[in-house]
Amino acid sequence: MQKKILFLAANTANDTRQRLDAELRDIEEGLRRSQHRDQFTLIQRLAVRPRDIQRAMLEETPQIVHFSGYREGLEGLVFKDENGKASLVSEKALEGLFELFSNPAEFTDPVNCVVLNGCYSQIQAEAIAKHVPYVVGMTKTFEGHTAIEFAVGFYDALGAGRSVEFAYKVGCTAVQLSGNEQALPIMIDSTAPKAMLQRRQLANRTKEIEQFYRMVNRECFQRILLVEAPSGYGKTSLLMRFEAECPRTLKSAWVDLKAAKTGAPYLFSRIREKLGVRQLPNFDQMIEEFVDARLGIKNRGEKSQENQIKTILNIQDEDSRSFVLTELGKAFFTDLSNMPCSILIILDTFNAAPETLANWIAGGFLAEVADSENVLVILAGQKVPEPSGEWKRFHQHCRLDSILEVDAWQDYAQDIGLSFNRDEIRTAIRILKGQPSEIVKAFDVMAKDVEA
Repeated sequence: MQKKILFLAANTANDTRQRLDAELRDIEEGLRRSQHRDQFTLIQRLAVRPRDIQRAMLEETPQIVHFSGYREGLEGLVFKDENGKASLVSEKALEGLFELFSNPAEFTDPVNCVVLNGCYSQIQAEAIAKHVPYVVGMTKTFEGHTAIEFAVGFYDALGAGRSVEFAYKVGCTAVQLSGNEQALPIMIDSTAPKAMLQRRQLANRTKEIEQFYRMVNRECFQRILLVEAPSGYGKTSLLMRFEAECPRTLKSAWVDLKAAKTGAPYLFSRIREKLGVRQLPNFDQMIEEFVDARLGIKNRGEKSQENQIKTILNIQDEDSRSFVLTELGKAFFTDLSNMPCSILIILDTFNAAPETLANWIAGGFLAEVADSENVLVILAGQKVPEPSGEWKRFHQHCRLDSILEVDAWQDYAQDIGLSFNRDEIRTAIRILKGQPSEIVKAFDVMAKDVEA
């Protein structure tokens, strides 16, 4: 299915028109020359007014929205109002707009990425990111040519079939290659787990970290790690540590299963997107065959791949549905096995996954992992599947307990400016029963009181 890029430009001053024309021209040229040019349509709306934005969104239903606006002295994207006066678009207005157009209940393929290629737009990016998976914003005033360099690099990478995350990095590299090492855009990835602790990692999960290192370094034959713990015991923090310390030779894909409303279609799509893989020949061929069988060739390509998979799995007969899912899983893992690197799939909040997805993960999915020597999986949740069948001997199981080590919490207290002695730390651990989230919450409140 083609993805639409809606380019919205403001002509707020005479000296900016040339910048906007150059930016649009270079993006068009990059997409025209790209390997996957047939997968993108660039739609332009120039000299737009605030009310034109919503109208364009309704008419075009884009997947990528690119705002381009420059105006010195104003912090944010600026467009001309009905009277020809430069008008700043508030973050509240942008948040409301994208809440509407990112709703999957209203749009088959909603807005997935927003680029704010203007000045001082970080606040606006954060507002939009409440509803859109990927938002790129500028953290400081950009010279016109710098914003253009980023845009060209970003869309060149998308046109080459790369993921949004990879395209963002290419855009940043293009800016640096142009001689600007200071003013770089920021990408807000709302699909990634939020960093719960921006400070030192607590030295409290030595055993689990050792298990992880042994697994990714292939020092053991187990390739499936189950991480089980009640809420607030640091599962997500530990998974973040795992992902951060993956060897460079290993590609990782993190999927939060509580977001998997469509079940297996979401899981397939998210793994593929996170790995930045465009070509999965066996998997793509299998989908085409099932789509042709159910919808006919003329309807192929009218939906995103996630929705195509959802459609072909929408079968009343359970045996038929199980057969289709099994065949898709085999094709998907065949393609992963053919990749020239090892792959780590991190699945969080297993307990929140839809029942049908949880059952498939506990059965066919992990069975395919067991048969794929280059694929490793970490599966975490308040509950995890009972080891069984083909994958049982390939798994390790760890339960996260309370953190009772005084040294771990004393290091954390010092990092946030609390000068507690060991007895005070020990008392806090005893009162709060060593539960990580409660201790962190209490210590952070006390640290703020000290700062005040």
